[in-house]
Amino acid sequence: MRILAAALLALLFILPARADMTTVTPGALAPALGVYVDALVRDRATALACAKPDSPVRDDAAWAQAKAVFVATLWANGFAVDFIKETAARLDALPPAGQADCNDATAAADLGYVERDGWGKEIDRVFSSIDITPVATPVSPQQWQAIKDAVAAELPLEKRLLECVAATLPTILPVTVHDWDDMLAKIAAKLVAAGLPRDDIVALIGGAEAKVLWQRAPAEAAAALAASCSKDEAWSQRFYNLEFLSLGGAIDKLLPPADDTAN
Repeated sequence: MRILAAALLALLFILPARADMTTVTPGALAPALGVYVDALVRDRATALACAKPDSPVRDDAAWAQAKAVFVATLWANGFAVDFIKETAARLDALPPAGQADCNDATAAADLGYVERDGWGKEIDRVFSSIDITPVATPVSPQQWQAIKDAVAAELPLEKRLLECVAATLPTILPVTVHDWDDMLAKIAAKLVAAGLPRDDIVALIGGAEAKVLWQRAPAEAAAALAASCSKDEAWSQRFYNLEFLSLGGAIDKLLPPADDTAN
């Protein structure tokens, strides 16, 4: 049976979720991307200080979307947690006041490209050049909260189901635990591919594992638990209708369309 913790470790911290295994590793690319981020921050500062008021390089919404794509793509491709968080903070910081050089030829050349194609195309350009497919539609904060809420709503229901399966259908318990944890591992893989923070995914999914939700009842409580479960139709309906395996489908509906985030 799959050990969920080991599967999550492989999914979330060892193997990039999206990058082809024949490409250069995230660790090798990170220093160069750090220099690229410096250039982005410089270009953004130059744009705000020097570009015409109606220039596309001053488009705050386009800049925010490009940042979200950049950070989500790093998460989805196995870059180090500290590197991603530092990068996100640098991109979120306001450009230093008064430090933009409107005569900087390098920044002017960069902004000429962005004025023509936009910040989003600039981000796409760098990732496509290093064999990484960007996360085209990052998960919004509202979607991420809805996903966490959906998982949280399932936990007390699943806890009761596992308790009652153990008490009344003990020979089915190993399969039930396997199917629940297997579903969680698949959900985790989808969340990684969508570009959500891997450490947050580990906390969310790890807290939903069967071994966290359920512990074997003490012998002296077994009879009372079995009697309680025999009178409770809610858990049995959830079990026999396979409703306890519906969480994956519910989360699919909360994520951006798969075509937007697939290789």
